[in-house]
Amino acid sequence: ADLSAWIRTQSQARKQFRDGNKACCAITENRLRVLDSLSFPWVLDSSERWDQHYRELVAFKAEHGHCDVPTKGGRLGTWVKNQRAAYRKLADADGGGSGRCDVKKTTAIITLDQIKLLSDVGFQWTVTNKYAALWNAQFGKFQSFVREHGHCRVERREDLAIAQWISYQRRDYERCR
Repeated sequence: ADLSAWIRTQSQARKQFRDGNKACCAITENRLRVLDSLSFPWVLDSSERWDQHYRELVAFKAEHGHCDVPTKGGRLGTWVKNQRAAYRKLADADGGGSGRCDVKKTTAIITLDQIKLLSDVGFQWTVTNKYAALWNAQFGKFQSFVREHGHCRVERREDLAIAQWISYQRRDYERCR
């Protein structure tokens, strides 16, 4: 039997099961759990689109020597961003996530096989962006201030940039609580 046809059958059975029509289904709660634990691709069209984007990423790497597609780089950039978000979502579900409060909700799903394919091609799951670099630079200045002054109460008149950075950190902390 054709694998894609079997996947579609499982997806239809899952939909019927979840809609409450359990009597006619060839799927059970246990089978759903088992398939979910394997990161089963419930929507085949998504799987086919994923494969197309993956091939585009491989071509991008062949041309540029890396997989760091700009996230504003059209459809491929959006797809790359969604893969990272799906990876974080999966890691959070497994209890090994970042715990970041700024992780946006995503509907993207990634399988363990897809993670392996992306990792094997050199895909970076985390990206140091310009904001992270700026944060690190300000943190370094803050550390220097603490070493020099022996405290971390930075007055605006002493160093406006560090004082504002501290204010942003407090704001972000409050948002994440």
